[in-house]
Amino acid sequence: MPYTKLQTFSQKSAFICALIFAFFIPFGPALTNLFLFLTLVFVLLSGNLNEHIKIIWGNKVSKSAIILFALLALGTLWSIADTSDAFRVLKKYNALLYISILIPIFSSQTRKDIGVNIFLFSMTFILAIIYLMKFGVISEFNIPIPGRDRPVNVTIDGGFQTHIITNILMAFAAYIYLIRTALNVGLKLAFNFILFSLAAYNVLFISTGTSGQVLFAILLVLFVFQSLNKKTLAILAIFSIISIIIGTLQSNGSSATSNVSFTVEKLTSRFHELTVDSTPKNVNHRPQRYINSIKMIASDPWFGTGTGSYAAAYKEKLPEIEKITTENLPLYKRIIEKSSHWELGVIGLAAGKIADRFQRPAILLNEKDGFCRGSGRSIKSFNLIEALTRNKDLFEKYG
Repeated sequence: MPYTKLQTFSQKSAFICALIFAFFIPFGPALTNLFLFLTLVFVLLSGNLNEHIKIIWGNKVSKSAIILFALLALGTLWSIADTSDAFRVLKKYNALLYISILIPIFSSQTRKDIGVNIFLFSMTFILAIIYLMKFGVISEFNIPIPGRDRPVNVTIDGGFQTHIITNILMAFAAYIYLIRTALNVGLKLAFNFILFSLAAYNVLFISTGTSGQVLFAILLVLFVFQSLNKKTLAILAIFSIISIIIGTLQSNGSSATSNVSFTVEKLTSRFHELTVDSTPKNVNHRPQRYINSIKMIASDPWFGTGTGSYAAAYKEKLPEIEKITTENLPLYKRIIEKSSHWELGVIGLAAGKIADRFQRPAILLNEKDGFCRGSGRSIKSFNLIEALTRNKDLFEKYG
């Protein structure tokens, strides 16, 4: 049956909106959510919804995403959290459904290539901004957003997003450029190698996002196993030599060597906490949430898999957090306080609230037996990890 003009227009518009969505991924959720919504609207008006459903269910990735989201939704039934809190946690995993919307739109190879090119163009633009800031051509800046209390802070570490998200996206961009380097010759090879080197160096040695660094290492191993030959080894060898030279030339506390060492130490510490150390840690620290959640699931699979249960478990600590954050704290350029009666399990949450309230980097410490252990939170314009690294001789351990 032939499509109507509206249906034909909707099919083309869905693809265009999906491309705009791909472009704005590194810039933040506001525009991506808008164009994803428009994509969904045009898909529903396209007249080929049945075909979309067949493609979704026939694709292993989209099918796995739907099943995982369904399990999370099912987990709300036995969650100890309030219904509203359980669904709030579930909402964080809406991205699993985005996969199902987008995969049918990029079903042809031509559309896939266009989509990847749009994403790479966006990431290359972000990369250019980061290097311009790194070399002092431009300064880090803020972009006021109407209707929001806080502007978007554009930084060397995170670009327009948080350093975690940007570094994960940059890891994928570097991987794609690496593949294109291996597949091309001549000027195209050189062009893609330069972009790969810039993106990879940013992931490994500029950004402090450990997730992106680990992801890039995994993708690099995958690439080597898939296409191990003299050309691949030459590409990686040249990149390694360039990285070593640049890292050697750097002289400040955020050099390549210290950044890599910091990452290795952080990962080693987290592995130890997961496998050996059973002492409760800061419940608000993102990696510690994962570790505590895994332990919770292992000890009680039924309770541990209830969607939002973990959030409800540490929500009981909020009264103590509020007590810490409402104490009279001096308003200096930075806030560092210590006490022997603050619990380690809540000071991370409290430090986050203090940093948000006063817009200052905040570190709270628990003092015991002559040693202080604590947690810090910062604002987007101040890299707390770099500050700690510059003074690493003062610490037994940090991360």
